[in-house]
Amino acid sequence: YSEEDLLSVALQVSKQARILHKGKIAHRDIKNSNIFYIDGVCGRSFQLAAFGISGTYRVIEFSKRGKEFGKILGTPLYLSPSLFMGDRDSHEKRDVYALGITLACFSIPGGQGEILSQLPENQYQMYKIIWDDELRWILGNKVPNTENRALREIIFSSLSPRENDRPTFDEIVTALR
Repeated sequence: YSEEDLLSVALQVSKQARILHKGKIAHRDIKNSNIFYIDGVCGRSFQLAAFGISGTYRVIEFSKRGKEFGKILGTPLYLSPSLFMGDRDSHEKRDVYALGITLACFSIPGGQGEILSQLPENQYQMYKIIWDDELRWILGNKVPNTENRALREIIFSSLSPRENDRPTFDEIVTALR
């Protein structure tokens, strides 16, 4: 992907996710294969899709008390590290983390395969690397330098294992305008 495409993905998906979260809906599976490229009459766009495991905040909180408690939904590489540490970060910040991984996959030559090759196959060891903030530094060195400094900073800050260090979708949209 070109830097222009990467910027478009970041901005358009962030705007779409911002609308979802203002309506108290969490996507819970933002990843490369759930973003569709559309080349239409009105121009190019990137659309967030695949809402199969999305839900309202209220339903998600209710399911935590019910039968689904302890069941983590989503694609492992894109899941917020706090989910595996028993912490409860906000639904929005979980989606922001997934967007950070997604943008890294789009920007690094080799994409998701290259990222996975940097991680051990043992899931416990993989999540320890993520939680210890090593993944962010590994990816930070692989993400090509972009002319848009805000874009690079968003990718890096979105990958923080700590929720409070990640931006909101409002902050991402404001920074990229």
